Amino acid sequence: MKKLLCFIAGFGLGSYVTYRFLNEKYSEQAQEEIDSVVETFKKEKERLTEIHDDVVERHNKFHIESEKEAEDILNEHEKEENKEIIEKVGYATEPETEDEIVTNIIKNSNSKKPEIIDENEYGETGYQEMTLMYTDDGILVDEEDSKINDPEEFVGDALEEFDDITIERVYVRDYANEADYLILRSEKSFKELFGEEET
Repeated sequence: MKKLLCFIAGFGLGSYVTYRFLNEKYSEQAQEEIDSVVETFKKEKERLTEIHDDVVERHNKFHIESEKEAEDILNEHEKEENKEIIEKVGYATEPETEDEIVTNIIKNSNSKKPEIIDENEYGETGYQEMTLMYTDDGILVDEEDSKINDPEEFVGDALEEFDDITIERVYVRDYANEADYLILRSEKSFKELFGEEET
């Protein structure tokens, strides 16, 4: 009986020691695997962070370069536009005196042909304002009821607007004579208005 108890006690002690040994061994293996997974995750996270940072950096660089390129294109476009304006208006690219600037402005304004303007532009330049009449028989008459012999010199092609019978008035700017004209259509002929034949 004593031997049996010793055997049972020895078996139980051996089992316990074996259990503890295996438990510790597998716990260590499990911890190693956990540590390995954590380390792998950490490295993967670092790798993804680097990729993200690289993508952000590339995006920002591309954005900056695109903005710079767009700005350069816009600046070049503005330079071309300014150049065209300078060439068209005739301003000098070199510094000018005040008198030269005024002279150039007057010269370029006076060299422009008469042109049709909008009603709200009439009188805005300070030019002399005159009302003219266009008779039914195609005569342009000034404010003194005198026929204008060379209407194109003063109003350009503006009289062609009256080919449209719905047009009753036309506004014209005459740069050479520094005048703004309001041309009114008359339904009467020159003779009917002034009692004389057009000469």
